Amino acid sequence: MTEAEPALRIQSEKEIVANADSIIASTTEEKHNLVRLYGCQPDKIRVISAGVDLDFFRPMDKQTARRKLHLEGYGRVLLFAGRIEPIKGLDLLLQAMTHLPNGRTTRLLVVGGNAGKADEVARLSSLVDNLGINNKVDFVGAVAHEEMPLFYNAADICVIPSHHESFGLVAVEALASGTPVVASRVGGLASIVRDGETGYLVEERSPEALAMYLCLLMSEDNIRESMAKAARPSVLKFDWSSTARRVLSVYRELIEV
Repeated sequence: MTEAEPALRIQSEKEIVANADSIIASTTEEKHNLVRLYGCQPDKIRVISAGVDLDFFRPMDKQTARRKLHLEGYGRVLLFAGRIEPIKGLDLLLQAMTHLPNGRTTRLLVVGGNAGKADEVARLSSLVDNLGINNKVDFVGAVAHEEMPLFYNAADICVIPSHHESFGLVAVEALASGTPVVASRVGGLASIVRDGETGYLVEERSPEALAMYLCLLMSEDNIRESMAKAARPSVLKFDWSSTARRVLSVYRELIEV
């Protein structure tokens, strides 16, 4: 599932690409798309990943986080964080929830803004009703940035079932917080999540396939704890200072030309 881009945006991006002296892409795939779709010269593109504040997103005591969010009664907590729109694949995750055990003690928190997306929120709420999973899903809505570390740390697994992701900032934030990630093998996610080490990358777009990986992580404490331990070290390269230095070097090169 993809969303059609407005013609004005496509034309504007073509003009920007044609006239820019240098372009920074967040992933190699993004670079390839700029070349393939807009005819950009490859040597004009630098791949520099986005960064996160690793002092802000860091592991904390899970029970403390759950207590602050009033989640003490749940055995397993899953987290979806992102915009509420079709490309994020939330409907696939909701369908996967019907295949998970322990309905009374498993909770999916859907954290994301819905400004201008009232129809999509209504569609997903109706899907929750039709699937009979009201007791498993909580639409939290938009959350202040300073509260997000609590949600990442309260979760056992962060789930990113997107149809496409140019980078995957949520995955980096979750891993920096010590939370394993189960994500679609698309876009930048494939370069962030280490399959089988810090989470799982799911290729098949089916509720059953997604549920299989979630059930595995929910039930196997040793695997989940091992992934949680490996999560933060795997994303230390995404710290803001490193990203800023690389961006600054591009500006310096342009100034010297």
